[in-house]
Amino acid sequence: MKIKISFQKNRKKKGKAGWCLKVTDHLGRRTERFFESEADAVREEKLLVSNYGTRSQFDEEFDWTFKTLFKKWVEHGVGKDAKNKERNVTAFLKMQVDGAPVEQMLVRDLRPKDISFQIMPQIQTGRTSKTASEIWQHVKIFIQHGLKRECRADNPLVGIKQDGIKCKESTYSKNNTRLDPYIVRAIVAAMPQTPQYDWVLIARFASQSGLRQSEQRGLEWDDICFKENKVYVRRKVTQCPITKNFISTDKLKSYAAKREIKVTEGVMAQLKEFYISLPNERKTGLIWPSRSGHFQSDGRYREAMKVANRNTNHNNIRWHDLRHYYGTMLCETYGSNYQRIKELMGHEKIETTINIYKHIVKDLERDAKEDDVLEANAKKYWT
Repeated sequence: MKIKISFQKNRKKKGKAGWCLKVTDHLGRRTERFFESEADAVREEKLLVSNYGTRSQFDEEFDWTFKTLFKKWVEHGVGKDAKNKERNVTAFLKMQVDGAPVEQMLVRDLRPKDISFQIMPQIQTGRTSKTASEIWQHVKIFIQHGLKRECRADNPLVGIKQDGIKCKESTYSKNNTRLDPYIVRAIVAAMPQTPQYDWVLIARFASQSGLRQSEQRGLEWDDICFKENKVYVRRKVTQCPITKNFISTDKLKSYAAKREIKVTEGVMAQLKEFYISLPNERKTGLIWPSRSGHFQSDGRYREAMKVANRNTNHNNIRWHDLRHYYGTMLCETYGSNYQRIKELMGHEKIETTINIYKHIVKDLERDAKEDDVLEANAKKYWT
């Protein structure tokens, strides 16, 4: 390995970084990196010498981009919770560093200050703390795989914590009171109406069935039983990390996600009217397909919710909050019967159900006791 530092006046005159660090490996492959000062170039030279000076040659992995590393990571197998990891790392690859996507960067070029001042704000802006934390953890796993592949010698994430930036929070939170039914009703009514989609029906169906967005997008007419007012959840829509196309899979979030749900008569009647109004060729397959007949993009759902939020002067109601609203209705119906709520929500573990909805059940029980006490006092002293 040969390393040479030089100063290029022409680049400096154009306002660009003028100090060039040229690295040539044993095969004659040359890479160039530019720095604002000689001190920065010398610091990088020392880092390269300390990490790779004792090696007779660079491996192929040393020149991998993040996009190449991602492909190799997926081929190798990402382990448990693969779909969430691939989705979150894909979001990381689309983020920008110095105006270019991360996926185009060489893995060895990512610096700690890029993470702290450019990547971290993008991870946390517009996301809840839970989502941002999940992405951050999966990025750590991804970078660790790059270290094992020897794409770089140092870990740029060491010492960086996910703090200092306030994340967007939903109106619904397990620390707050339950979502007001009147707000949900207003949001549903304010959904945009287009010739292609009846978003009012789509949103109302989501609030009365508790389906995840990915499950609703993959719903087919064969999954609906109008006679018994039931919906069978059998599949979901996900994005292929390689082709970026939306595909259907029967591998849901967990084994418990495959379930049957009884929906209110009003919603089923509205859905049946929609079914009758369709031409014969649309009475099979997806209920809400895209214009081309394929799976609907998740972005369409977010756009519809943004319109509804704007029309009702709300800011942070998410599509997923419609599912949480359904959960609160189950709490009013079943109380502390968390096992039944778990089955209808499709949670894998009952601990998940309890952690999310225990405060709602407690609020309902407290309200019921207060009503009983007030009623008893009214009868005792005022009758």
